[in-house]
Amino acid sequence: MKRIIYKEIDGYKVIDGIEEMYIDAEATKAEIRKIYPEMKLFSKELILKHAIYFGTNVPFEYKIVKDDEARELFIKFEAAANKSCKLSAALEEIDDNRNVVTWKKTGDNWKKNVIVKLEEKINPSEIKESDLTVEQQEEINIQLNKERIDALSDEDRQKEKEMMIEAILNQSINMRSGLEIQGVPAADALLQAQTWYNTEVIKVEELYKKKIKEVKVKNGQRY
Repeated sequence: MKRIIYKEIDGYKVIDGIEEMYIDAEATKAEIRKIYPEMKLFSKELILKHAIYFGTNVPFEYKIVKDDEARELFIKFEAAANKSCKLSAALEEIDDNRNVVTWKKTGDNWKKNVIVKLEEKINPSEIKESDLTVEQQEEINIQLNKERIDALSDEDRQKEKEMMIEAILNQSINMRSGLEIQGVPAADALLQAQTWYNTEVIKVEELYKKKIKEVKVKNGQRY
């Protein structure tokens, strides 16, 4: 015997699991001792009475079914799960994309979406996070970092910018030393390190530049 667990999700009654049945031997023995003279007549009922089902003890609806029926249900249950679906009580497959993260690009901006409802499909214009290319991931990371910086206070923004520039300075010093060790003339090594340093500092200054909110004027009123 098996126990079929049902759960209500977004208005759908679905099969949430199929649990094995085991016997609580001690409870069965105790019951047999009470009615020993009639043991043959009641042995099957006693066995089922003290059945234990492996799984979480949850207050969901369930049904006890025979092994053959449970085996057929399990095959359909697994097939549905492999297609990212839930199996309904009516044995119909329902798309289950809950917690799937997708991204959509509009213009230069990426927007994140998280699917939260059963049967909700992935919009063809959106890309699953797991399917993003390396280039797309890089674009999103740059955007998220820019949004993070824009949300910083002036003080935190300045501190972070100074830390970034100091890190660039240390890298340029290492670069110069590395070039000299490789036999590049000292003057050339210094020039290359300085050029790289100045280029990177310009990028940091641009990244941490405070965004000025555009002010529109209509009929003499600012908004």
